[in-house]
Amino acid sequence: MGKIIDALYQPMTVTGNNIDPRYFKDNGDGNYTLTPLMIYNIARDAAEYFKQRIFDIDTDCQYHSASVREVKDTFTEKALRDQWRLKYGEQLKEAKKRWYEYRDEHPDEFELGARRIATGGEDENRYFDSYTPFITPNLVSTIQTYNAARELLARFDSEKGAEYETLPFEEPLYSREKFANVHKAVKAKIYSELGIPTNHLEVGKVEKVVCRINNKKCDAITADDSEIEGFYKGLIVYITGSNAAEYKQRRYEELT
Repeated sequence: MGKIIDALYQPMTVTGNNIDPRYFKDNGDGNYTLTPLMIYNIARDAAEYFKQRIFDIDTDCQYHSASVREVKDTFTEKALRDQWRLKYGEQLKEAKKRWYEYRDEHPDEFELGARRIATGGEDENRYFDSYTPFITPNLVSTIQTYNAARELLARFDSEKGAEYETLPFEEPLYSREKFANVHKAVKAKIYSELGIPTNHLEVGKVEKVVCRINNKKCDAITADDSEIEGFYKGLIVYITGSNAAEYKQRRYEELT
């Protein structure tokens, strides 16, 4: 790997009002070391950002394909979900509380599912997604950076990754198959009692340009991690300057 990615594993100075131990390990000497979860998040988000940039600037479609397809209207679906959560926020909290009470009272109806990386849940993931870097390299440099981010991400990708086991994991509870319909009815009853509508995400389909990356062609270009420096330093400033709760509150204010 390149020197920029190697620097992610070295002690560094971190300042800010929100130095979260999930992402920064305090070395006790004024410096911090990025946790595996933070490095994973950097790799994941950098790979996605530079892939999207390829879609935007690869106008001749040399390294990706683009086609018009009919797909679910996810933009409207997300907007409807946000409005639903805003309108029924208190009822949804109560619904969650009642569901967890039911789950605790009926442990035999549930089973542990396959473990997954504990990234912090939807609010935390949205918070990371909202980071917008101001990095605009040319096409070749964008592909080189995308390749470098993918190489880093591969270290944490499934059990084949050399650093996969260093990540934090969670094992969510799932309904046992024979109780799936029972639990569906229980949730419907809870929502009905609290006056929460369940048809809030009924959306149609729209025509949309769908892009797909051509990793084989991208692989023909060497990897270079130089642009990752600006990406990860900006991300550190972003997450040490606020947190997911503050981001959620800002979104609430925007929606209202």
